[in-house]
Amino acid sequence: MATPSTPDWDEEIFDNVRLYVQGLRDCVVGSINWAYETELYFGQKGEEVRAFGWVFLIPVKDEKEKRRR
Repeated sequence: MATPSTPDWDEEIFDNVRLYVQGLRDCVVGSINWAYETELYFGQKGEEVRAFGWVFLIPVKDEKEKRRR
């Protein structure tokens, strides 16, 4: 079942590699979804950031000013 871009593995190895790669993909997708759903990175605007792909950063000077208050 090998294709020109894959090694000529037997079926069991091919299935194990496919399962491993799917697991890697699931980890990446899960981490990305978690970043939007938690308030750690985008505050309460996670869904807005996910929908539009824009993140507005607060300048460092303004952030230090907020902490002093």
